[in-house]
Formats: sequence, structure tokens, C-alpha cells
Amino acid sequence: MTRGDEISLAGIPPEASFLLPGLILDQIPDRTLWILTANMERARSLYNDINSFNALFPEAPDGLLLPEEEILPYEEESPPDLLRAERISVLSELSRRPVSFVVSTFPAIARKTLPKRLLSGGLSEITLGTLVDRQELIQSLVALGFFRVPQVTAPGEFSVRGAILDLYTPSRPEPVRLEFTDDELTSMRGFDPNTQRSMGSIEKLDLAPSHEWLPPINRSHFSEELKDFLSVHQATPLAPGIERYIGQFYDDITSPLDYTPDPVLFIEDPHALEIRINDWQERIRDAYESIPAEERALLPPPEKAFIPFGAREKTPFSFGSDHPRILLSVFRDDPDAPDLFSPPEKLIDRNESWILRLRELSSRMRVITFFGSRGQRDRFQEILENQAIPFTPLSELQEENPPPEGSIQTILGDIGEGIYIAPDNTLLVSDTFLFRKKYDRTRETRFRTAAAAFRRDQIRLAEGEPVVHLQQGIGIYRGLREIEVGNIPGEFLIVEYRDGDKLYVPVDQVDLLKPWRGPEGSPPKLDRLGGHSWQKTRSRVRKEIEKISQELVDLYAKRKALPGFPFSQDSVMISEFENAFPHDLTPDQEEATRDIREDMESPTPMDRLVLGEVGFGKTEVAMRAAFKAVADGKQVAVLVPTTLLCLQHFETFKERFSGFPVRVEQISRILTAKEQRLLRQDLSEGKIDIMIGTSALLGAQNIFRDLGLLIIDEEQRFGVGHKEKLKNKYPTVDVLTLSATPIPRTLQMSLSGLRGISFIMTPPPGRKPIKTAILPFDRHRIREAIDRELARDGQVFFIHNRVSSISRMAHYISSLFPGVPVGVAHGQMDSQLMETIMDRFISGHYRILVSTAIVESGLDIPQANTIIINRSDLFGIAELYQLRGRVGRSGTQAYCYFLVAGEGGLTELAKKRLKTLQDNTELGSGYQIAMRDLEIRGAGSLLGHQQTGHISMVGLDLYMEMVEEAIQTRVEPVAIPVVRETPRIDLGREARLPEDYVVHPGLRIDFYRRLAHSFKDLEIDQIESELRDRFGPLPRSARALILGAKIRVMTTRMGISEVRLKDREIFLKPSAEKALSPRNAGKIAQAFPDRITFHRDGSFTLSGPASGFPDDLARLEELLS
Repeated sequence: MTRGDEISLAGIPPEASFLLPGLILDQIPDRTLWILTANMERARSLYNDINSFNALFPEAPDGLLLPEEEILPYEEESPPDLLRAERISVLSELSRRPVSFVVSTFPAIARKTLPKRLLSGGLSEITLGTLVDRQELIQSLVALGFFRVPQVTAPGEFSVRGAILDLYTPSRPEPVRLEFTDDELTSMRGFDPNTQRSMGSIEKLDLAPSHEWLPPINRSHFSEELKDFLSVHQATPLAPGIERYIGQFYDDITSPLDYTPDPVLFIEDPHALEIRINDWQERIRDAYESIPAEERALLPPPEKAFIPFGAREKTPFSFGSDHPRILLSVFRDDPDAPDLFSPPEKLIDRNESWILRLRELSSRMRVITFFGSRGQRDRFQEILENQAIPFTPLSELQEENPPPEGSIQTILGDIGEGIYIAPDNTLLVSDTFLFRKKYDRTRETRFRTAAAAFRRDQIRLAEGEPVVHLQQGIGIYRGLREIEVGNIPGEFLIVEYRDGDKLYVPVDQVDLLKPWRGPEGSPPKLDRLGGHSWQKTRSRVRKEIEKISQELVDLYAKRKALPGFPFSQDSVMISEFENAFPHDLTPDQEEATRDIREDMESPTPMDRLVLGEVGFGKTEVAMRAAFKAVADGKQVAVLVPTTLLCLQHFETFKERFSGFPVRVEQISRILTAKEQRLLRQDLSEGKIDIMIGTSALLGAQNIFRDLGLLIIDEEQRFGVGHKEKLKNKYPTVDVLTLSATPIPRTLQMSLSGLRGISFIMTPPPGRKPIKTAILPFDRHRIREAIDRELARDGQVFFIHNRVSSISRMAHYISSLFPGVPVGVAHGQMDSQLMETIMDRFISGHYRILVSTAIVESGLDIPQANTIIINRSDLFGIAELYQLRGRVGRSGTQAYCYFLVAGEGGLTELAKKRLKTLQDNTELGSGYQIAMRDLEIRGAGSLLGHQQTGHISMVGLDLYMEMVEEAIQTRVEPVAIPVVRETPRIDLGREARLPEDYVVHPGLRIDFYRRLAHSFKDLEIDQIESELRDRFGPLPRSARALILGAKIRVMTTRMGISEVRLKDREIFLKPSAEKALSPRNAGKIAQAFPDRITFHRDGSFTLSGPASGFPDDLARLEELLS
């Protein structure tokens, strides 16, 4: 094909699009096929389909997916971080190697970008074992737009720690750790951004820019205005919207299309693309004309910044006419032409036994089945095996061993529903078609993203904030300082008390410090250093806690004493149900499922909290528990807070349980009185297996014949009375509670061990953190935020929580976007009308939904990825967190905007709530938000006792720890070990993590705390290994710190009260309870001849090299045990 050539392929259904690229590429060798779709949703789907189909061939063409920037033309905003990294990664690959095909959209290629020469010539390669000037490398990274950070977690970041350099280049899916000996690169390995631990060695690394902006080197020919612009942005090369200026600094900017030689355009839906192009043409023109003249002088005009659109008035469709084009059409130009492609329903009637039909078809054609998850594939293969139908997993196929005749082939992949290819007599069919379920496949991302890992011991101390010293009380933390004691430098945490007195806490005692977190409006009263008030305060709080803990334990014991129902072990049907899940479980989901299974199979009633981030898969875990209960003939009640969530759960459960003999129903105000009466009758007769309901489910008229499991979703939305009402009514049923932000009492009882707790903190693959911003109510900013979402074919939630004025707000939003359908929903409207409106929003009819907070709980609408919350300062932190969780559930970059009347009108409480949410946007941060909510609200009530005053006396962290200890002492008094005094240890040398080794003070404190909390040799070895991996070889003082920790652990076990190291001697003094007997003294003398000296007070000194002392102590412990 040559320039301007055009081929129309008629009669090709969209379902067959993924088959064509491979055929076309055979006809255009050494050229790149650009496949343009109507939107990114279709682009991602088609890209997955093509790759799944290509997996059938040993030498399949390789392709890339170029995403849209998801910003408006000329907008003073840059693409989201991960999208920016994805785009530059694709452009870098296109600049340096031939690629067979690229799937994209018009907006993704419309804006011209960096000249190809900058990427093809600017990519440098780092090779293991070579000499690398580290300073030059750092300068290169800065020039390429990388940010220097304390810890690398996202593409475009780098960190330097002594001999270690971490960087996350967009050319790799995970960050890389470079380790140097002088200037020789001695190690290069990938690492996990979550754990920061190394994963595997790497031989070579390509350096690519971090984004689509590189400042020009030669600036002599620029105007003074442009030179000034570059000077201003030199220090901050990633100013928002910097990419829009590229055209003013490079004359040879180019479209991504021209990164490939002689591109050929493959346009799947010319009509839809033409509509999108016309829309963008108007957006570009309007945006450019609305920019003030002074600012516009610095920006390239549309004809320079964007590719030619083609004449709008010209027909037919003219975009890309200067390139060869292939246009698809679903209409046939020859009515007598045979069908080349047919949908699978032409061959298989799903209302009949498709298994037998597949057996028949496989005898006369090739049948290949595709599955989105291993569980689905295993389930299908088990069905075939039971029917004695031969099958062959394609992963086991060899070229010399073709599949047996009549064998059905199975492969992991995603191809929509499937297609029959007549010329090849081949049927491709997917699990979506076979199991009659439309799955929302999780999007994979090119990069490993960091999530907030849950660690209760990871407590951050903030300089200038109050802290609690367990022995001295409440003071102000003044930071880490280096202080010399006896000519030995050491690191100390400084706490300032009343009257300015300071306490210097050695880093090996950091576990004595906790941050003071208490109720808003109750600032702590500082203690006097060395005074007696603190001990009196702790004693007073402890007495009150003992009363509360007894009541909590009594409740616990009462429930545990009741006989529960021990469910059977998992059956074949349960395995089949689990395999029907179209995704692979995350590790946290698997662990939670195991915990629930063990609880349900025990004779004690289950009482477990599943604490999980919004959208991380709590519902699937709950549905597996429900199926287990139903499989043993028990009924399940699912309690939800709102009618909307009830309807959504009903649809979700019904879809998930389809194909299994399980009846799912819902009861809420949306049903008529007659419908509810009939359902209650069926429920009491045991005809309903799973009943989902709002508080209506609590009614006395709802009687279960044999309830076995109660699931409480969004637990924080119910009062204690609601939940206890059901528990008291059915005291022996298993209870499973789901929440992202549990109420204090639930969280406390779970963390205390009175209830089981499972954490789901691992994000699904491809999930991105939600971009969060706090804005004043401003017409321009609101319009921009909504328009950005509409421009990418998405949907918008606009939350306005006043029913009285919601119609006026909807009219205001409609006036900003004439012609865009806007829906309105609130809790006071007729239930049938609300259901209709939500159905229209879910189906995509309404592009914008103006709603009250009724949508807060559990709604899952993948296309809605922008939420705007008006007067967000009037909401609680848990409500805002739940509302924000309505978006970002599909892998698309999501946005949340908190609108406020004006910062001057915000209360301090509202500011702290909003700042907490803005600061905690990383995946898995729900637990931190729940804890901050406890702090802001004053922890509320534990079992009806108002605790605000006591919490402010000692701080939330210490208070919860004291409750936990009191409960454990009452529940298992025998199991609580006698607290041993930690020996006084004097190493006689510097023992710490130097600032130039672990630079960030917060990280140093975290390692000190972890060492202080380590009571096993293996735990200390793991921390030492992590330090070596993340920061390089341990310096002398760090080795001494590890040595001290090992000595502390061993001597604590041995009952040693004092340890002193000096030169080549270690002095050991046993405690009074562990005084040496003559027999033991003889054994030690025999084991260490000529090295042991005994003293009159029962202490002794062991001589030898210090490096051997841990082995000596291990030998001593063995002798004394």
C-alpha cells in the first residue's frame, strides 16, 4: 500500500476485528499497523483480544498499546503519573525498535510530541560490570526528568543511598537497584516497590526519559520570553501542563504515528472515530481561543501543536488520508458473499447442553476455548474430563506433537465471546460465552505499583508533635540528634517535657515512645520529667480499662460458650464455585478465605471482621463463605445499609451464583408489601437460600428456617443495636463483618483478639491510586473536571447532599454541558424511579449523576471515574473515604474533587479530615484512614463507655495497647508470659544507622523500632539482610547495632541483667533469679578454658574477639538451658 491508498473491508463484524491485524501484517512487511478505535476502553479490549489470539502462534507479531493522556487540549495539567510513564515507555520502544502494531485512539496521537531523534538518540544503556560515573548518572537522571526521593515507589523516581542507587525507569515494569563498588557497577537487580526487597538480577538497563518533555540544550535562537520561560522551569522541569509548550522549542515535533516507518492506519469504526475527531477539533479550537493573549504567545497554535484532522466538510471520512488506510464496515457490499465470520451462538445453543455440542463440533472442526483465569479453565477441563471429552491445554502442545483428533484446546486469554472462522473451519469460544457471564476483566498495568502495606508497629513520630514515653509520660518530640557520650557518638530521640526539661532516649529504646493521638479539641497535658503524675494517670486509666475489658470478655465468653454449627469441609461443588470466579484471587483474599473456612468448620460460632480497602475484593470472599453455608443446607442473611447497595448486591450475588442451585432474593423498600409478604413466607419455609436486605431484614416478621451465616456489609453504617439485634435473635450463627473503615469498637475487639480479623490490603492488578484534590466551588474548575471525564467517554458522580436544592444543582450542571444527559438520585424519591435512574446511569445513558450520599456504599460502576463532592467539609472522614471509593474500580485513572465553600470558612476539624484523605491516596491506605478517624472522633464508645477523657490522658495508641493487654490477660492468663527486664547493654562503641547510610530519619526510626520489637534471632537476621539489600554493606556502627540486638535477644532469654563489651571482653551479670549454680559455673569453665573469669558477685567475663560473641552466647545459652 502506498500513500493515500484506501481499502474498505465490508461485512466484518466488530467481534472479528482482532483476527485481522495478523492477516494484514503479512501483506505489509516492515511496516507498522496503527489500529485506531473509538475510545480507550475499546482499545484496551481489542489489544487484549489480539494478544490472546496471537498466543496461538509461535512467532506472533508484537504490539503496543498507546494510552490517551486523559487531559484536555491546552489544559494546564499533565497526564497522571502512571499514564505519563506508560506513554513515554511506548514512545521510547517505538523510537528504538520495529513494532508490528500499535493499538490506540485519536486523542492519544492528536498532540505532537518530542522529536523521535531525542528518544532514539537519548536512550543510554547501563551494563552490569562496567564503570559508571555515579555523579554523571545522577545528572543524566535529573536531565531526563527523574525526581530524587527518599524511597522509590513510582516510575520517574530515583534515590541515592551511599553505594546504592534505586531508579524506576519507564523502560522496565519494576524499579531497579544499582550497587557500586567505587565506580564499578557490581550488582543490578529489580525490586518490589512495596517491600523494597530485591527480586532478581538484571544484566542491562535502558534509560528512558520519565515523561514527554525534555528541555532543549541549544537555546540561542529562542526569544527572550522563551528563554525566561525555560529559566523559570529549569528547577522544576515537570510543571503542570509543561508538555503543551513542546511545539515552541522544537521545530521537528511529530505525531506518535510518525515514530514508525510508513504507518498504515486500521480504522475499526470510521463513523465513531469521525465523531470523536470532530469533538476534539472543537475542543482544541475553543481551548486555544479561551487562553489569555499574553499566555497564548508562549503556546504553539493548533496547526503546529496537533496533527491535521482532515476537512470536516469533506465526505467521506478524510482523517489520515495522507497515510494508507484500511476502513472496516459491518455492512456487506455483496449480498451473495458467504459469511467469513459468525458469532458462536450460530453454532451453539446455550439453552441446550453446550458440552455435548462442543464434543460434536470438535469432531469436525478445530475448537479452541479461552479463559480469563486459571480457575475458570480448570473448572471447564474438569467438566470435559467428567464427560470423557478429550482436551489439550495449548501450553502443553509441541510442534512435533499436534493435538489429538477431536481434542478441544484450552488456553488462558480473553477474546470477548468468540468467533467462528469459516475459511479455517475454526471455532474460538470464551468462558464469557460458555458460562453466560459478562466479566469486567481487570486491566493489567505496565508497572508494579506500591500499595500501603499494613504494619501496626510502623508508627511515625512527627517533630513538634506530642509523644508518650511509657515511663516518663507525655512530652513533645524534638527529633533525632547525634550526641557524644563518653567520646562515643550515638543517636538519641529528644523529648521535651514541661518547663523545658529534655529526655534523651537511646535509639535501642525507641519502643518506649509512641505518638500521642487523641480526640480533637482535647490537647494533651504535658508531664513533668521525673514527676509522679504519669504513673498515677496510667494507674487510673488501667483500672477503668480493666472494667471495660471484663465486660468485653464476658460478651466474648458468652458467645464462645454457645454451640455453633461446624460446617463440612469443602466439597467438589464448592471447588467448582470458587473456580467459576473469573479472576485469580490476591494473596490477601486467599488468606482471608482460609481464615473464614477454618472458622466455619470449627464448632464455635464465627465472629470475624474482614478489613479491606474499597474495591479490593471483600464481596467475593463473603460470597465464598455464603456458598459454603448454603452447601450445608443453611440459609444466609446479608445485611446492607442502603437500598441501592441492596439492589447492587442482589445483582452481583445472582450473577455469581447463576448456574448453581441457589436461590438469592432481596428485601427492601423497593418491593411492594405483597412481594415482601411472599418472600417472608418462602424464607420461613427454607425456599430462599440467601436473603439480602437493608434494616428491613431486622424486622420481627422475617423468620429464617435455618440461618447459618450472617454477613454484615459496610459495618460502620449500622448502630450497635442493629447488629446486636440480629446476633441476639440468632446467637449461634456465624457472623462475618465487612468494612473498610470499621467503628472503634469493632476494630478494637478484632485487634484485641476477641474477634477474628483478616486484612485485604493487596490491590487488584492494574488498580491505580485515586488523584485527590481540594478545590473551592468554582465554575471553571468544575467544568474542567467534568469535561476531562466526558472527553474520555467516562461518567461523573456529582455529590450534593441536600435534597431541597439538588434539582437546582442538577440544572446548574446541565447548563455547563448542554446536550449531556444528567440524572438526579436521592433517598426521598420513589424507589422504582430511583432504580430506573440508576439503571440508566449504569447503562451509560446518563453521563453525569447528581446525587446525595446515597451512592456512598458499595456501588460498582466501572465507567464512572470522576467524583465531585460539594461541601465536602460537612461530611465525616469515613463518608468521604467511602464516596471516593465509588471511582477507580476498573483500573482507569480516577479523580476525586472535594469542593469547599472557601478555605477561610473551614473548621479545623474539616481541614484535618480533608487533609487526611488528600495525604492518604495510596492503595491500601484505608487502615490509616480508619485509625485517623478514631483519633479525630475521639474513639467514640467501646461497649457504651465514653472513653474520650481517658484516651486524651495517655493517647490512642497506648490506650488501645492497654485494652489489648487487659483483654489478653483475662482471656488467656496462663498464656501471658512473665515480662522480663531487658538487660542493660553497653557495647562500648558506636551502634546506630549513620545518616549517610539511611538518610531519612523516619526510616531509621522504623528500623530501630523493628529491632527493638525483635525477640528472635531469625527476625534480626532478616532485618540485617534487608538493610544490606536496600542500603548496601553495613558500616561498622550498623554492624554494632545488629550485634547489640542479637546480644539483647540471647541474654534476655538467659536471664542476664547487665552486659558490657570492652575491647576483647564481654562482661555478663546474671539476674538474682538466674544466679549461676556451682554446677553451671563448672560447665562454663570447661567449655571456655582460659577465656572465663568469675567474679565474687556472680558475674563473669568472657574474653575473645567481639565478632565471635554471638556464637559464644549461643553456646552459653545451650549450657545453661
